[in-house]
Amino acid sequence: MASLEQSPEAVSTFVIKPLPNGVRVVLDPAEKWAAFRTARAALAASGTVTLELALAGVPTVAAYKVSLLAEIVMRLHSPLKTVILANLAIGERVVPEFLQRDCRPEKLAEALEQLFADTAERSRQIEGFAKLDHIMAVDTAPSGKAAATVLDVARRGRRDVAAVGALRPR
Repeated sequence: MASLEQSPEAVSTFVIKPLPNGVRVVLDPAEKWAAFRTARAALAASGTVTLELALAGVPTVAAYKVSLLAEIVMRLHSPLKTVILANLAIGERVVPEFLQRDCRPEKLAEALEQLFADTAERSRQIEGFAKLDHIMAVDTAPSGKAAATVLDVARRGRRDVAAVGALRPR
């Protein structure tokens, strides 16, 4: 595991110590899930991976920076208080988010440090992630749901299908 240490030269500079086993880039989905199973904690960019890590039960810190224009547009047009998929699904801010100006090495290192030890923050995330099994559960496979929808439309008759066709742009 790599560790962050503050450099004596500057408070805002961090040095990453080399990993004893080196760095391995994982591209295969099966290898990714195997890596998740062995991870104690993760630092992730905002996106699908935060939900994948939550489903795998890996305590996570999320970090993300976008352009100033994208930030302004997002703040003006989005009512969301969180951008993390796991937080949105759970309905509370379980995964800490460090966005834009908050996305700084010292803040990320401090938040990650809380997840490597057996802390209240680590427990809170694991308990929050346990809710995802119920929230994300589906009673039927997606292909089964699609087939049921097609059969339902077919049972209702051609009038419904014609109405749907009439809505298509010409």
